[in-house]
Amino acid sequence: MLYRTRMKRLLSLLIALITAASLFSSLPTASSAAPALPPYNTETRHVMCTSLSKDAQAYYTGSYTYSELSGLSGASDVSTSAAACRNNELFNALAKLMTSTHTFKTTYSGTGEGSLAYYWQRTDAVKGSNSFILFYSDTTENNSNFNREHVWPKSNATFNQSNGGSDLHHLRPTNPTVNSTRGNLPFGNVRGVYSSAVAGSCYWKTSTLFEVRDNIKGDVARILLYVYVRWGENNIYSDTGNGKKIIESLETLLEWNRIDPVDTWEMRRNDLIEQVQGNRNVFIDYPELAWKLFGRDVPAGIATPSSAGCIHDMKIASETAPDCVTPGVTEYVCTKCGYTYSRTVKALGHADEDGDGFCDRCFLALGSSGLPIKETELSDGMHLYIYHPAQSAALSAKAASGKLAGVPAELFNGALPPPEGAALFVAEKSGEGFYLKNGGKYLTSGATGNSLTMEDRPTIYALWRTEEAGPDGGIYLISVHAKYNNSTQALEYYSGGYTVYGLKNSDAYVYELYAYSGHDWRDEGTRYDAENGGYVRVKTCTLCGEEVREALPRRQGDYDYDGLLTIKDVTRMLDMISTGAPFTQDDDLDGDGRLDEADVQIELNVLAFF
Repeated sequence: MLYRTRMKRLLSLLIALITAASLFSSLPTASSAAPALPPYNTETRHVMCTSLSKDAQAYYTGSYTYSELSGLSGASDVSTSAAACRNNELFNALAKLMTSTHTFKTTYSGTGEGSLAYYWQRTDAVKGSNSFILFYSDTTENNSNFNREHVWPKSNATFNQSNGGSDLHHLRPTNPTVNSTRGNLPFGNVRGVYSSAVAGSCYWKTSTLFEVRDNIKGDVARILLYVYVRWGENNIYSDTGNGKKIIESLETLLEWNRIDPVDTWEMRRNDLIEQVQGNRNVFIDYPELAWKLFGRDVPAGIATPSSAGCIHDMKIASETAPDCVTPGVTEYVCTKCGYTYSRTVKALGHADEDGDGFCDRCFLALGSSGLPIKETELSDGMHLYIYHPAQSAALSAKAASGKLAGVPAELFNGALPPPEGAALFVAEKSGEGFYLKNGGKYLTSGATGNSLTMEDRPTIYALWRTEEAGPDGGIYLISVHAKYNNSTQALEYYSGGYTVYGLKNSDAYVYELYAYSGHDWRDEGTRYDAENGGYVRVKTCTLCGEEVREALPRRQGDYDYDGLLTIKDVTRMLDMISTGAPFTQDDDLDGDGRLDEADVQIELNVLAFF
């Protein structure tokens, strides 16, 4: 009896072990050999994807076709993102699909086989090159200077640097400065509220939110949706026990998914990652599932690769060409469903390729002979006005109680007619910054900011540098050495005047530079330079008043230093004799040590001969 009881227990245990083994064998595990490198991503960023790839079409079969998935119920309770994922048929089906097909897991560190960076050189390639695209900034890197960005911060997740923390669909290579500045801030809309744009104008941030450019927002939203579903991180738009929210609201998540449609590069990246990991990000193939996931209606006319049944045939409906200062707009329309979208084309900017001082396109007078035009950074010798677009004012050199005044200024066709009373500064490169001079005085900050003056002599607090302040060519004008609480200080419009402060948190700190191409020299003729004992040709700049003296080579008998022997030289000689002006050995034509009538006669004989 005891024997039979033991045998039954052993048989039950054996059956349980066999069952468990079969279950574990069905779960995805990292294979022992890393998949081969896929082909290069040869697609272009920000070109809208208007059809599903062949790989995408083959991925959705059986109960996972779009028609089957879209028929499942979404969340009935979206009060929190944790509640939404717990009462959601569609969530469960998508999680099962993306988990069951995830057959290989990349490693976080290094650049060797099986690592994130190993595959990024192909999945994130720039038009088939060995460089890959850095996320947020859209700049490129050749596999040497980048960070591994957890778009969903690992400090607010259950993963670290494995599983969801080393998933190709999730992690992106980024610029190290951008990565560290973002930290673990949640995404949100902050422009026009409290903005600070740096690092190539690729983001705006406050102390609580981080906003990316519009053409990156869709990528961010679809990555967050993937992590939310594939890895079950349920604090996407609300705080939970897992961590703090990752985006400010469900509305922002869906808005970002809508305003930045999937591009061809993103679709191709999805294909290439499928070749490595086995699974796809379903929200790239079907962005409309995001609305269904949360029980919302899909917006009419939304641009998606599948377009809920319409493979768009986009044609140009209207086109406004850009000019030198005004962006152009191209309107597209689908000939099948009527969906429309527009694309802005950047202004061309002024150009003077033939060097005649006029724009080749709009014929505006440019450079030293015309109007100062917009520049985005300082350069040595630049003549510039410091213009404040929010105030339509230019900085003057008039001081009052630690501030400088401004004067009204209006732009004309992308240039700035010189404002009356404005200070024309000359930039002079020095070490790590530029002096800004006007009338022999230097624009100077206090050691800790909070003042702005014009000083007779330059100090370290008279050195300035520029920093980009947004996508429209605005700049911050930063004091190189002024610090307060270890924070850099910037030029600010404050309470009716200009001073220096440190927040850079509004358009009060945003300026534009309008500059001439260089000095506008006027010939002032020749004069005797007593200090050097010779004649010089003098030129003055009509813009800033700077004077240049050029020592002239001497030709005997050329008393006016114009390179010719004419009656003017005789007149000049007579003037020198009558006034007793100093003369040189070359002026004494007969060599008797005097300048007199005999020398005049020699000069007349020379002129008669020629």
